[in-house]
Amino acid sequence: MRLKKCSIIPANRVNLKSAINSPNGIENDRHFTQFATKMFTKVLQHSDTYKMLTDTTQRFDLIISEWLFNDMYTGLAALYDCPLIWFFTTEPHWMLLRTINKDTTTPNLVKDIYERGAYKKVFSPLMALRGKSFRTYEDMMSIASLVFMNSHQGLSKADFWPEKFIPVAGYHIDEDIKPLPNDLKIIMDNAKFGVIYFSLGSYLDGHDISEEQMDDLIDMFGELKQTVIWNLDLTFVRLPSNIHVINWAPQQSILAHPNCILFITHGGVISKIEAVHFGVPTIGIPVYGDQFANVDSSVMKGISIKVNVSGFLARDIKNAIVEMLSNPSYRQNIRKVSSSFHNRTISPKEGLLHWVNQTIRSGVPEVLKPGRAAIFKEIFVSILVILLILSTIFGKQILEGSQKYKIL
Repeated sequence: MRLKKCSIIPANRVNLKSAINSPNGIENDRHFTQFATKMFTKVLQHSDTYKMLTDTTQRFDLIISEWLFNDMYTGLAALYDCPLIWFFTTEPHWMLLRTINKDTTTPNLVKDIYERGAYKKVFSPLMALRGKSFRTYEDMMSIASLVFMNSHQGLSKADFWPEKFIPVAGYHIDEDIKPLPNDLKIIMDNAKFGVIYFSLGSYLDGHDISEEQMDDLIDMFGELKQTVIWNLDLTFVRLPSNIHVINWAPQQSILAHPNCILFITHGGVISKIEAVHFGVPTIGIPVYGDQFANVDSSVMKGISIKVNVSGFLARDIKNAIVEMLSNPSYRQNIRKVSSSFHNRTISPKEGLLHWVNQTIRSGVPEVLKPGRAAIFKEIFVSILVILLILSTIFGKQILEGSQKYKIL
């Protein structure tokens, strides 16, 4: 079985940060549909990808594609006559449920107008090149065999998951955690009052924080009795003795250490999963995209405190630290959630491999079974579009009628 990786983000990546942080945001149906459609076109028309797609000798047993708020990549399953599995990087989203609910949900007119045209533009010539009849977007929307969810029922806000939503959260975590570098191990072993690990990921680095805010953060952390390990791509001439800045921290190894008592994070899904896996409560500072939903769901579970980015960031983090370390409920809740997360018959990595092999053996699949879902947002958007169209038509007729009577 041959594998080939096609990233959703090309080497000359688009500015995801500015796109997702735009005023319209990820919840604006029209805005993000346009963004996802442009991304789809850029990826599949990239020179390397296009070369692969136009190679008529190329064959695949299975396609695993990230679901990025559209169903257009299902055309790959028609192109290669093979099953497709979606991979979604966070917990269930209401727009994803249409993937398995095609026959029972109202079409989303706003999304479909953009996506249908882009799908046909890309796949019509590719299918013709292979001598295939064109499979329409409507035919392919619900063809996916499974959806791999990088989440877990114990972490999710959803009360119900459809049958073919497969939780794989934690598949990336090594069974044998690598030992800490010796100098870092000594620091953590000797942390009498525990270690606070601070990392805002790769998208928000030290250069994104103003000099004033940086000074405030250093002063605030320096006042703590706990040891602070800060994952940051900056160097400092002088720091308080309890602060240790590391350019690239071994996150799993740090969280696995028994002296790690708190994780301050941007709320990325990988950090959220690792914190739960190792049983460390979090303070979440979401910056963009799914981080807000990730932090909110952790807050609902009682395992996190949310801090908004503002001019008072250091003060707000300090207040959250005091609350987190003085209230035992956060530690108790993370133990319960972590226990539920680990309570599986097989590991997420084994489960992922099982379902990959099972899907290949099953061949091209049936449409996913409907699952119960709240589809009110999608219905609302579609009805709103219809009402706007009708109001325009009737408004024009009324205006023409009134003008006619005035002439008479």
